[in-house]
Formats: sequence, structure tokens, C-alpha cells
Amino acid sequence: MYKPFLSFLLCCFLLSCENSLDQLQNINGEVETAVETSRDVEVLYTERAQVKAKLLAPTLLRYKTKEPYIEFPDGVEMKFFDDNMKVKSQLKADYGIKHEKSKEILVKGNVVILNPRGEKLETNEVIYKEDKKLVQSNKPVKITTARDIIYGDGMEAREEEEFSVWRVTNPTGRSKYSDDEFR
Repeated sequence: MYKPFLSFLLCCFLLSCENSLDQLQNINGEVETAVETSRDVEVLYTERAQVKAKLLAPTLLRYKTKEPYIEFPDGVEMKFFDDNMKVKSQLKADYGIKHEKSKEILVKGNVVILNPRGEKLETNEVIYKEDKKLVQSNKPVKITTARDIIYGDGMEAREEEEFSVWRVTNPTGRSKYSDDEFR
């Protein structure tokens, strides 16, 4: 009596677990996400065989999903070069993500941008639009120049202007100009 009952349960179990091949492939496709991992990454961006920028990151994760993206969970640094391969500006952040289709890079956490004039932008989040060569932030910013410290609710700067022309939203700050300079 015990053996026929076990045989019956086994048949019921096997029949209840039956899935079509299509269903199994759909489940595998949903679960399986290809991720490429790279360490100590250095990527050169060129334009007409001329190096324009270099990306450095301790870790790069490339997600091969429907909307592919690259993540820099341990920080990212970008160096932008002039035609003589001299660094003209730099960007550093604690975290970054690049959306490959939209060509946008979001960096956040202790974001610092330096331009050729020695001016420094500090903020918590920046979006770099690669195709427009535009840097934007809608987070509070601090820009330090040789004479000024400017605070604002956000900013915008263009790469082709070497990040030297800042458009600051609601600027406030202090300046080291003397009275004689205004006469």
C-alpha cells in the first residue's frame, strides 16, 4: 500500500512541475543579466585620432541589458586634454554611471571639477552630456576662483570653453576685489 501511494505522489509531482520550453527560456532570459567586470580601468576617448579625454576608475561594471549602462561604483576620474596632450581640465567623483544610448554620465559624491585657470567646482552631483560636451548640475555648487568663492543652486559649463565659463543658478558669494579696482 505504501509503494503505490509513493508512486502516485511522484507522478503527480512530475506532472505538476511540467513547463514548456518557451516558459523556461523566458525565465532564464529574465534572470540572466550579463555583467562584465574590469579593475584598474583606463579608457581613452579620441576624436580624429587625437586623444581628447582619459577615464580612470578602480572598478567598471558593464551591464548588457536592454538599456546598456556602465557603472563606476568605486569612483571615477576624467582628464580632458588639449591638442598637445596637456591636461586642460579634470573631473573626479565617488560614483559614476554612463548610459550608453543617451551618452550621459552621471557622477555623484564629492564631485570636483578643475579647469585650466585653476578654478574649482565642488558639488554633490553632475551630469555630463557627452554629445553636447556639457556639464550640468541642479544641486548646490561652490566655485572657487583666485579671487572669488561663488555659491549657487546649480550650474552649467561647456567642455569646449574648457569649463572656464560657468553659468551659475542663483549665485551668491564673496570676492577679494579691492575698492581701487572699481574706480
